[in-house]
Amino acid sequence: MSSWRLLLNWMKSSGVSRRTILRSLLATTVAQLSANALSIGAPLLLCLAWTQQHWDNPLQRIAVPLVIIELLAFFRSPLRYLDRMHAHRLGFAAVTQWRVWLTRRVATWSFRSTANTSRADLLQQSIGDIDHLQDVWLRVTIPLVASMVSFLISLGIIVEVLARQSAGVQGEPLFIGTLLLVALLVFVILMSQLNRAVRSVRVLRQAHQKGFEELFDRAQLATELSLLGAAAQDQHFDQPQQYEAWQQAQSRVEIWWRRVDLALATVSGTLVVVASSVAIKDIAFTSTETSNTIVLGVLAASLTGELFAIWRHGLQAAGNAVVTIEGLEARGETSARERGGESWPTKVTEFNVQDIFACTPGSRIAVVGPSGSGKSTWLRGVANLEHAGATMLANSTYLNTLSENELRQHVGYVPTEPHFLGTTLVDELTLGRTNLAPWVPLATAFGLSTDPSVRPSECSRGERHRYALVRAMVAEPELLLLDEPTAGLGNDERQLLIRALWASKATLVITTHDPDLIAKCDVAIPVETFRG
Repeated sequence: MSSWRLLLNWMKSSGVSRRTILRSLLATTVAQLSANALSIGAPLLLCLAWTQQHWDNPLQRIAVPLVIIELLAFFRSPLRYLDRMHAHRLGFAAVTQWRVWLTRRVATWSFRSTANTSRADLLQQSIGDIDHLQDVWLRVTIPLVASMVSFLISLGIIVEVLARQSAGVQGEPLFIGTLLLVALLVFVILMSQLNRAVRSVRVLRQAHQKGFEELFDRAQLATELSLLGAAAQDQHFDQPQQYEAWQQAQSRVEIWWRRVDLALATVSGTLVVVASSVAIKDIAFTSTETSNTIVLGVLAASLTGELFAIWRHGLQAAGNAVVTIEGLEARGETSARERGGESWPTKVTEFNVQDIFACTPGSRIAVVGPSGSGKSTWLRGVANLEHAGATMLANSTYLNTLSENELRQHVGYVPTEPHFLGTTLVDELTLGRTNLAPWVPLATAFGLSTDPSVRPSECSRGERHRYALVRAMVAEPELLLLDEPTAGLGNDERQLLIRALWASKATLVITTHDPDLIAKCDVAIPVETFRG
């Protein structure tokens, strides 16, 4: 998909009403016309007033245009205020719809691709990116369209003034045609450089991330290296390669934008010279009218230069917006392998743990090993939460070939430290899911309160873990993966938990040190077995 098409699709998805867009476009156009009136109309008024022969008093020739200029400056402030007010309304409307898209997108994020990053951090970063995407409207679309409209209106006013100066203007069509043709060519060439701008932003952001990570790693090592002496510090801090690559990338990008600015300035300067030449050679007026025409030509060429500057900033904002959109669409996205191509067997007759141990549904398997041996990591790999090389089969179907949505429908996972949303009991246990088993009997079997006002996040560690077990078991999974389910529990609580778990029809795979729990399992497998 091309960069411009990507921007267009996102603008359509913002759902902003035509009335809001037109109001913002009108306000921006009027504000730019007021700016043109000050930058171009002010010297024009002074020039015209000075050449009025029926004004004998020099003060009168100055006072009248100054009053008009002061009125223009007075009205410019409220016009700019209206421009910003409508721009904020447009940006707010767009961001509101994009945040709805983000809310739906978060639900599809891959567990595995986001395993090493806090979901809250990703969400906060995504919300910030969404807010910055207002630039698609406020710094790209609206300014580009408004600048063209205001340019044509201002150019029409200049043409009208030229026509009123004298009936015999020989060089005016050539001059105006040249301005329009050059402006069109510059616009097409400049906008065709969007892909180049996007690549420069990508390179700069990647280099910035790597350079920042290198500086962060060095900062963490600083304390340890300081204890080893200056030689160790010099050895590790002598050449920050990623940081230097970041600086070099930034320099290359700045050089490219400076070349763009230089090219635009050259075109604008050439137009001023051409405008002056055309006015002097091809337009035969009296000396007073000729001077006015030179001023008008130079002002028209200067107006074109201001137009180029708006387009240039629009191009840079468009490049940043495209890279931001690409990051949002790719964030949390599953790979082809993670999306999976297999479906869960309609009837599971056998589970097989890494082709080492086969078991029938309903078996209880203990995975044992000393602390730090990798039991939790292996279990997360089985749950497809990270790339741990752990696999498990249901009949002939590998779990890591299933899509995450289908996997979650048949497999439950309870970590050692479960997380809760901080809301009420019913919401915590159901999570908005339907077709669940009744949770009250399960909570009672685990010796937990069924009071709807209870917040599991405020309960003790043991109670939180048991509520997490209830949350996993109400979905009636066929395979239940449990990481140290009896850790931190008293003897009575442990026995209660084991009885409740053994009442389940699910196949249990449990990592544990608990001798009572291991004794009740059908088989105990050392975690080292899965590394062969």
